[in-house]
Amino acid sequence: MPSIKQAALAGQWYPGNPRALQTEIRSYLYQAKAPETSDEILAVLVPHAGYTFSGPVAGYSYRALQGRGIDTAIILAVCHSGTAEASILDMEACETPLGRIDIDRDLVTELRQAVPDLPYIQAAHTGTFGRPENSAEMQIPFIQTALPGARFVEILIGGQDPELGKRIGDGIASVLQNHPEKKAVLIASSDMTHYPPYEDAVRIDRQALHALVTLDEEHIRQRLAELAREPVRGLRCVLCGAGAVLVALRAAGNLGADRAEILAYRNSGDSTYGSRDEVVGYGSLAVYRSRRKQDSTPAE
Repeated sequence: MPSIKQAALAGQWYPGNPRALQTEIRSYLYQAKAPETSDEILAVLVPHAGYTFSGPVAGYSYRALQGRGIDTAIILAVCHSGTAEASILDMEACETPLGRIDIDRDLVTELRQAVPDLPYIQAAHTGTFGRPENSAEMQIPFIQTALPGARFVEILIGGQDPELGKRIGDGIASVLQNHPEKKAVLIASSDMTHYPPYEDAVRIDRQALHALVTLDEEHIRQRLAELAREPVRGLRCVLCGAGAVLVALRAAGNLGADRAEILAYRNSGDSTYGSRDEVVGYGSLAVYRSRRKQDSTPAE
C-alpha cells in the first residue's frame, strides 16, 4: 500500500503547474473579505468543484482562517462513490503540485480508537470507475497555501446515517478536547444545489444556508429534506455533502460553537464558463465560538 496519496485532479480541476496554481489560489484569497471578528473559528463550509467555478467562494472560507495559527485541518467530505459509509485516510501524506502535506497520523490513530466504526477504505479516497474523488482533494492546495505548515486529516462520509454521524462528530470533539495544544479547524466540504435553473438555485441555496446558520441539527435535516422535495426542474440534491456538514456541525457544537455566519455565495452560472439553465451552488460559511464563551471556560 503506498504511503503517499498522489493528487489525481491536478491539471484538470485545478492547475497542474505549481506557480499557476499558487497564483490562482492567492488571487481568490486576495479578492475575499475576511470576517471582522476575533471569535475562534471552529469550522467552515467550503465547496469542492473545479476552481474556475467554486474557487472564489472557497477563497472566503480560507481567507477567514488565515493568520489564526491553525496547525491542523480536519477535512470532512462526501464520498461521492458511496464506497463507504465512512472512511478515514490512513496514510502518511498527500502530494500535490505544491508539494507534500503531512497527515496527522497520531490524530488519525486516536480518532480510529474513539470511533471503532471509522475504518480506512482506500477506494473511498481514490474514487471508483475511473473517477477520482474530488471532495477532499480540492481542499488540499488551499490548505497548503492559506495555512502553510498545517497537517490534515481526511474523513469521508458516504451515507446519511444520523447515529453514525453523531458518533463521528462526538469522537472528533472528544479527541480534540484532549489536545488543547492543537489549533484545529473543521473543513466541511460540500457543494449545494445540483442542476436547477439559476434563479431556483439562488433561492433554495439561500434558504439552506440560513438553515445551517441555526446550528440546529434537527432543524437543518428537516429543512434540507423540505427543500429537496420542491418541484423544481433539474433539482437532484440540495447539499451533496450534508452528512459531512452535519458531522462538522456536531463536532463544532460539542466544542462550544455558538454562532455561524454566511461569508459568500455564488453558483456555476456566475462563472464565464457556466450556463444558467443548469447550475451547481457554492456556499461559504464560518462557525464560531465567541470570545466571551472562550473567556468563561475554566482552566484545567
